[in-house]
Amino acid sequence: MRIRVPMLATCLALLTMPMQALAVESCQWLPVAQVGRALPDFKPWQTMAGGKVGACQFLGRTPRGAAILSLTQRVEESPAKAEDFVASLRKNLGADYVVEPVAGMGRRGFSYRPKDTAGADARSSLFLVGHEGRVVAMGSL
Repeated sequence: MRIRVPMLATCLALLTMPMQALAVESCQWLPVAQVGRALPDFKPWQTMAGGKVGACQFLGRTPRGAAILSLTQRVEESPAKAEDFVASLRKNLGADYVVEPVAGMGRRGFSYRPKDTAGADARSSLFLVGHEGRVVAMGSL
């Protein structure tokens, strides 16, 4: 039992540590400062999960509470394939979504959100899909 008590105490101490004390890897393909400049209404932003490629998550604040921005990066074989991939995602969206082009997110970039007939939780979500060169980026807020 002597081994278990110190282990339990250590686990409890780790669980009660502030989250900032735990090391979080930065999002190396999208710095948190750039997220803050792009979405200043949700500042201050913090990185929740990062890495060199793949997915990153950021935590922001609003007067109503927390906002989570999740982004996924995908690298295609060519810029044309990246553009085609984004176009195929747009084609898959049904009539339940409002789809709008977003010029700053590539020639085929767009945003989408559930129509007003959806529930309140769904209506507060926004999804973004864009491309630049061989890279496709998809996000939700």
